[in-house]
Amino acid sequence: MSEKTQKSVKIAPGAIVCVESEIRGDVTIGPRTVIHPKAQISAEVGPVIIGEGKLIEEQALIINAHPDNIIPDTEDPEPKPMIIGTNYVFEVVPSNGKGR
Repeated sequence: MSEKTQKSVKIAPGAIVCVESEIRGDVTIGPRTVIHPKAQISAEVGPVIIGEGKLIEEQALIINAHPDNIIPDTEDPEPKPMIIGTNYVFEVVPSNGKGR
């Protein structure tokens, strides 16, 4: 029987995470990252690792849920992490489809 691991959110010093955001699963948030209200981050099939200096705006949705993320035909499949590098912006796109 395999041992279940505790899933948790790890927030680095210097990161700002609004309490109105929704973060689920094994998520690591790097320093100088800002997560706005109503942003959603979900580690459904593997960890989500967010690097340094990110801006994740309202209504951004980041999910590690791809079914190909787990190798089939293995006794104890190892999920792959979703790694988001440094200095990215996940912004809201207006309904007209044009950025800022």
